Amino acid sequence: MAVKTQIGIEQMRALCAPYAIGNIVSVQGIGRGSVQTNYLIEAETGKYVFRLYENRTYEQVHFELETLAVLAGKGFPCPKPRIAKGASIGEYAGKPFALFHFLVGTHAQEWNDEKRKSAARAAAWIPKLMNGFRPAMTAHRWNYGPELCEKLAREYAQKYGKPEKLQWYLGALSQLELPSELPMSVCHTDWDLSNIFFEGDRLSALLDFDDANYTYAAYDIAALTDAFVPGFRHDTWQEFSPDADIVDTRMTRMIAAAYQLVRPLEEVEKAHLFDMVKLSVLIDCLWFFGRGDGDFYEKRKIDALDRFGRERFRREVFGE
Repeated sequence: MAVKTQIGIEQMRALCAPYAIGNIVSVQGIGRGSVQTNYLIEAETGKYVFRLYENRTYEQVHFELETLAVLAGKGFPCPKPRIAKGASIGEYAGKPFALFHFLVGTHAQEWNDEKRKSAARAAAWIPKLMNGFRPAMTAHRWNYGPELCEKLAREYAQKYGKPEKLQWYLGALSQLELPSELPMSVCHTDWDLSNIFFEGDRLSALLDFDDANYTYAAYDIAALTDAFVPGFRHDTWQEFSPDADIVDTRMTRMIAAAYQLVRPLEEVEKAHLFDMVKLSVLIDCLWFFGRGDGDFYEKRKIDALDRFGRERFRREVFGE
């Protein structure tokens, strides 16, 4: 992640003293990314990552650390929080920070099918290992679902002056069918290659749980899926006609099959994976709410999915 807050070695020694890692030999900023500030620390007891949260509250960080402690404690390949004397969350310049054991690995430059299958299996382990556990600070997280979507859409519509886009968004949101019996769990939700280490095609570590939240247990299938034809992107969508058949279920079918090798989906999840894919599009729309109006990228996706239909989507993905 980008270094937004400068911290010298002497200050770092003082901040890390409660974590009992011994004398700090070196501190180096980690430039990859754009949100939180991270430093690589080399100490007498090993290497660690110091993360200063530039835009998170104490409660939001607590959710992340509690999730990681549960997963790492059960052998999941993710950053393990270092436990401090007193509290694991520190404070510097009015911002929370945490210390993690350093993980060695390599980032991939691009996806292939085997990497996607490995990621899908890892995604399935998260709700399986969490086993219904709900972190204490769940209410403070941005938990992906219709309630959060409506709240943020109203805020962004006012911020960007997009009343017509808000009307469309709320209409699309109202068409989601997400029954209360759908299993819920913490999910990672942000499967960018920068957040994953691979050994060959095998996922060796899943990093950066900054966007993890308590949502539909199968949501990560949707987060991993590009349910549209290759070539349909945010910078090419205008090259396609508005009624183009752009839905492509091949990748979703592959990811869902790999996921179910670890955690078989309940029938209600199969019936409404379509809605989770639509939810993921609407989540993306929030982050780019100021972009486009009338006819825009996410609207084209939602329109195409609606033409495709929930039942056809289920049949093509699950062969039922």
